[in-house]
Amino acid sequence: MLRWTQAGAVPAPRTVQIRVQQAIVGRIAAGAPVPPRGLDPRELIENIRYFTHGLRGPRSRPCETLVLTGAGLSTRADLGAAVVIARAEGVERVVMHVDLDDLEAVAGGEHGGLADALVVRIEPGEGLSRALSAVEAAVQRGQEVRAALVLGGGPAAPWVEAARSVVAAGARAVQLSYPFPGAELARPPVPEAAALADAVAAAVPTSVGFSVKGLPACVLMEATAERGSWRTPNRWYVDARHQKQAAVLFLPDVVRFAKADLCRFCALDGRCDGFFAGEGLSPGLPPLSPRT
Repeated sequence: MLRWTQAGAVPAPRTVQIRVQQAIVGRIAAGAPVPPRGLDPRELIENIRYFTHGLRGPRSRPCETLVLTGAGLSTRADLGAAVVIARAEGVERVVMHVDLDDLEAVAGGEHGGLADALVVRIEPGEGLSRALSAVEAAVQRGQEVRAALVLGGGPAAPWVEAARSVVAAGARAVQLSYPFPGAELARPPVPEAAALADAVAAAVPTSVGFSVKGLPACVLMEATAERGSWRTPNRWYVDARHQKQAAVLFLPDVVRFAKADLCRFCALDGRCDGFFAGEGLSPGLPPLSPRT
């Protein structure tokens, strides 16, 4: 099924991402506008039902994956009931994007069994040991933890060590991201970020999931691209300003990717997002070189 947008037709998503809280401190920012507030308990349940039961019909299809985001998820007393309702309505997978405070609380509290997977941002530096302890605690409780690292440039060694350490702590996957448009982060030159991604990829065991987002496959070493490049699946995006029928699509309403005409001849075209659309969003991007 297709949905028509300003960027053309896109497949109808099977995932809904709900920004439950206003703030997203400690998470990977993708450039979505900051909503005026979080969702109240009634709105959360209404949106879950809208994107499950409400989309069952001949011209729409219900979502099967629910992604919950926002700083302070572990403080929401209503989250358990909302997840129970979501699963009753057909949601098969629940993912929570958490910061360290939430990860520690979720790993040790009643929210621990709500999510099928927890995604936490990991950074080299002073907070790494605390993050590793939180990851270990969550894994020991039986949670699937996926680590997200935003490539900020600099020497490769700290990034490689962070990736190795979080894998040793039990993380099931490592995702590297070039800073998304709208994120208040400096973008290292693309060749520098690609070199970091290649170094980390070589350090992550093949038994652990691995992906790279925001960098075209052709700027990565062939082995990194073969393993880590994949098309970003689309999703509905909900926040206090964009609810139910007013929800937007992650692609192209929140993030837009672009490709050159010669990308059609690349062997990895079907697995590559391309590069961020817009001038200056991919500094130092070298000439694209299709793989054969």
